[in-house]
Amino acid sequence: MDRSYAGLYHDGGHPRRHMPGRLFPVHAPRQMKTQKQLASERIQDRSPLDNRNFILVTTARSGSTLLKGHLNQHESIRCFGEIFKESFVNAKGWQRLSGDGAELKHLHQTDLVSFWKLLVEKYKLDKPVIGAKIFYYHRKDEEIWRYFASSRTPIIHLVREELIDSYLSRRLAAGIGIWKQPKKKKTGTEYDRSISIDLADFQNYCTRIRGHIDRIKLLFRDNPFLEITYSSLVKDREKTMSAIYSFLGLPNQETSPRLIKQLKRPREDVISNWNEIASFIKSNDGLCVIH
Repeated sequence: MDRSYAGLYHDGGHPRRHMPGRLFPVHAPRQMKTQKQLASERIQDRSPLDNRNFILVTTARSGSTLLKGHLNQHESIRCFGEIFKESFVNAKGWQRLSGDGAELKHLHQTDLVSFWKLLVEKYKLDKPVIGAKIFYYHRKDEEIWRYFASSRTPIIHLVREELIDSYLSRRLAAGIGIWKQPKKKKTGTEYDRSISIDLADFQNYCTRIRGHIDRIKLLFRDNPFLEITYSSLVKDREKTMSAIYSFLGLPNQETSPRLIKQLKRPREDVISNWNEIASFIKSNDGLCVIH
């Protein structure tokens, strides 16, 4: 299978790793186990090959909410948000996800692998292909990462090539407390302020992100692995989503954007010390830009 997709995507794994045909088998309904049965099993072999599901790996402000929205428009996909981070049990989405499931909350705190398996079991009768977002730093070094690697779970890696863009977006979103703007709910927020960027802080950010990327590419070197870029998702959504559906072994379906781009001004107008930052980026292209 060609995973280069006309140069828009590249792969950190090995070409052999895909099984012939689709990654995902034809969905056949079967009896669903109770939460108690699954929680008690804890499955001794914690890493059987898991090609039914996928994980979206990225960092904040890289377009993952936009991509999740596109994925969830497909009739066969249910992609969850940041369900693995520790604070998720206190977020709005927890109640919708778990209901009153005390067992699920306990697993989220003590056994993320069983939490994930239970979630898949619960939802796969509705949607045969289950996915979720995880940021590089969520539950870092915990067992869930090793499980995704050893089970060969398919990985979609989303990157925003110019790290100044994700850094700036993160600073602005944190400043106004609005992290997404749905298309149907126009809030009028337009990031109309300018900010000065601390060069040392930006450099540390770039170093951290590059370290995370190197780590996950090494960890998932044997997984089915598809890397896509934010720019390709925005500029050529149809081709990008078609490549993702092909990677997941699913037929193509049309999607439409459901979020509004929050930053409407050029970054040169937003960053008050842009000349200093631009000079640093030009001299440190290998650090600040993901090629």
